[in-house]
Amino acid sequence: MPLLARYARLLNDGLDISLERVDGRAILRFASRVPLNRAAADFQLASFYRGFEREPPGTPLEVWLMHEEPADRTLSERAFAGASLRFSAPCDAIVFDAALVDRHIPKPNRKLHQLLQRLAEERVSELPMAEPLTHLVRERLAAELASGSPSADHVACALHMSRRTLVRRLELEGTCFKAILDDLRLSLARRYLAIDRVGVSEAAALLGFSDAPAFTRAFRRWSGQSPSDYRRARRTDAN
Repeated sequence: MPLLARYARLLNDGLDISLERVDGRAILRFASRVPLNRAAADFQLASFYRGFEREPPGTPLEVWLMHEEPADRTLSERAFAGASLRFSAPCDAIVFDAALVDRHIPKPNRKLHQLLQRLAEERVSELPMAEPLTHLVRERLAAELASGSPSADHVACALHMSRRTLVRRLELEGTCFKAILDDLRLSLARRYLAIDRVGVSEAAALLGFSDAPAFTRAFRRWSGQSPSDYRRARRTDAN
């Protein structure tokens, strides 16, 4: 899965793919940097779903779709045949048993793998690095939040630089690691809390908090409201 996320840019430089583990489930998350309408987003996700290896037979699969449930589910059920569909989800994703992530491939061809990885690395290195570091750090954090709160050291290592270099370059862009992390969490928290079916505990887990009370304290510090108060205020404004 890490290889898929890293080399996805070779196929589509407007798509970010990340893997999260939550309560025994693996969430393969798809986030487009380019605004997509519902049909385009579903087509993109269905393309990956069709190539998804569903083994052993009978492995339960769930597909998350951010848009609301359509009046007629026929096309969605045909595109994602065999999967349970969840509409108005916090992200577009394919969800499956986390145990499959660690399953070994029988009789792997290690030499071929090394050759293909080396060629892929060469192609990735040739891609333009036009994105500011702030955006790259935010992407890395978004991909790993549900697995815990990634440290600056961890993110720096993932971006192939030292922590000192990371700190210095973020300062040049007028920000810091904690500010990016807090801003990302607040932005995602508001998105999750806008969806009634996403509970506070689930939002806390997706944001990398150890429990719901820790999330509630952080959200109150950022916004001056508890998650429940924020959700009630949104409902009042909507009415």
